[in-house]
Amino acid sequence: MDIRTLNCYQSLITPISEGETLKRFSVQKGSIVIVDRGFNHRAEIKHIIEQAADVVVRMNLLGLPLLDLEGNKFEQFKHLRNLAKGEYGEWQAIMSSEGVQYTVRVCAYRKTEAQRIESERKYLKKISKNQRKQNPKVQEITYISLNLI
Repeated sequence: MDIRTLNCYQSLITPISEGETLKRFSVQKGSIVIVDRGFNHRAEIKHIIEQAADVVVRMNLLGLPLLDLEGNKFEQFKHLRNLAKGEYGEWQAIMSSEGVQYTVRVCAYRKTEAQRIESERKYLKKISKNQRKQNPKVQEITYISLNLI
């Protein structure tokens, strides 16, 4: 979408059996692609990066493994827990996909108490509606807004 005009560059209608994927889209060099956490798969992010575009992804902490700059597992919670309420943070990390490594930037915002309470309320409502059990890691994530850039 062109932010200035709100015009769509591309739209695709596919059979329900195919599902959604970023791999169907061609992206112009220098574009910035903003996607939700349902698209935070390494191969999809790689598809955008390989077209010389940037991608901003709302991260799902449990679904996008990253490495630190030394090649060890990037411990998101370790970094996130050090943020004060209302504070932003950013860290470099490595995303590996199909044998290729990409340096990425992880950005986070620690929600204020009011924001945390609202996020937790929505999370509890969602799991109750879906008849799921609470996951302490997922519940802790509701305190953070996390993006991969």
